[in-house]
Amino acid sequence: MSGIKPTPNSNLFPNFEEAQPLIDDSRMNETIKNLLKTFPDACWGGSSVLYDIVLPFMPPPNKLWDTRDFDVYCFDKDYNKIISFLKTFPMVSLCRIFPTMRKLSYANLDIKGLTEYLIKLKDGITRKIQLVNIGNQSNYSNLYKAVDLSFCSVVVSNNMVYYLRTSKIDVLEKRGKLLTFPCMCSSCSKNDGIRLNYKISNRIKKYRARGFKIDMICQFCDYSINTIQHTQLCLCRTVVSNKKINSLDSILNGFDESKLGIDEINRLISYSHQYKNDSVVLLSIYLIFCYFKRIDLLYSFWEEIKSFMDIRVVMECSKQLVKSGLYTGFRLLFEYLFPHNINIVNSNEREQYIYSIMETVVNSNYIQSALLIQSRIPTIKLSIYEDKIFSWKNRVVYEMLFKLINAEDSSQDEIDSLMKTIPFVEKLEANDPAIQTICPTCRYDDCSTKMICGHYFCQYCLIFNLMDIYEKSKKEMCPCCRTEYHYLTKRVCNA
Repeated sequence: MSGIKPTPNSNLFPNFEEAQPLIDDSRMNETIKNLLKTFPDACWGGSSVLYDIVLPFMPPPNKLWDTRDFDVYCFDKDYNKIISFLKTFPMVSLCRIFPTMRKLSYANLDIKGLTEYLIKLKDGITRKIQLVNIGNQSNYSNLYKAVDLSFCSVVVSNNMVYYLRTSKIDVLEKRGKLLTFPCMCSSCSKNDGIRLNYKISNRIKKYRARGFKIDMICQFCDYSINTIQHTQLCLCRTVVSNKKINSLDSILNGFDESKLGIDEINRLISYSHQYKNDSVVLLSIYLIFCYFKRIDLLYSFWEEIKSFMDIRVVMECSKQLVKSGLYTGFRLLFEYLFPHNINIVNSNEREQYIYSIMETVVNSNYIQSALLIQSRIPTIKLSIYEDKIFSWKNRVVYEMLFKLINAEDSSQDEIDSLMKTIPFVEKLEANDPAIQTICPTCRYDDCSTKMICGHYFCQYCLIFNLMDIYEKSKKEMCPCCRTEYHYLTKRVCNA
């Protein structure tokens, strides 16, 4: 394991990423220093280590600096001895004792006992120390999975500094991920459980007050996980100063009168520079431009941010845009995904994504999006949907043709042009002798179109029957002989 220097006690932390000799203990609290010296197997962990040992001293931004506590983890053999040892210090007083428990804030770490003390420092500040008994274990490796040690955290034991879940450079640059659990109350559960519980929210506020940048949490509030659904709405509310916006669709449909002026745009652009490596924030800004119909900003903004994109977030946003009928915004994301970037995700995710956008396009009759999908999907080798791509696009064409044929102001050229997009239908020339054939369906009009299986129909009957057959069977077949066509694979199945 790179980064760990051989020491007699390095086996205490077999799974940790990085270790080095203690770099500075001059600011360590004297009580803690004496405790660790007397009980070398005890492990001091938590965010307080960052300030007392690792990070350079900086004036606190507020009193949160003085309210941090100390976590000391010890084996069962030392627990009662440490309690007796702490009683010898006049500046240490007992706060409370917890019975045998399983404390969820320490993940799955079984706690045999937990005692809290108050330490009065020389400058009059009172801090809390939590003495945690983790039982008779062979080493402290279970601490590696503890939630309280998940964000830029450090542990100290036997004069060694160990960086947990993050590298030394991440700690020094104050960045990292905080393991969180969504709030499970009924209200938050209905909202996909994206809100955080009270304790986690307070912890986030504490870290941010100390200058840390936390991934996975909304950058604009301290209460929700950083999902694209939440971030775009939270950001929109922040920028337009309207707390009543409940969805971007309300803006698109005219139910909300919020405006996106030059001041709001400048704020969004400044956020894009501030969070230039966060694809959730960048795509949230992109979506806001789409829903406010600022097409003039989309192209230049997309070119600026696309190199920072996470593919799965792009997929999620493209599904949202196609559902809302925002073709231009959808096209830029979709063309970015195909043909190469989409291969990053596994085949199951690809197929679910393609199925989802196809269903949306077909159900909403978005012909432009259907044609775009048709032109891009064949560049990816899929085991399913290849035949359906053309069929679903054709269904949209059938409905458009049906409306055109029945509309009094439609031109024949417009109908003929659209008819040519159906790959198995041939428009007959005016001098073709078959054009005089009576349509076998209505027996009223002359035939003007031919199926490649050899049967002739008038335009109206052909389109009406194709649309009707497709609605019932999800297949495209000749109304006369039921020959089924598979255009992509060039197969013809005779019924």
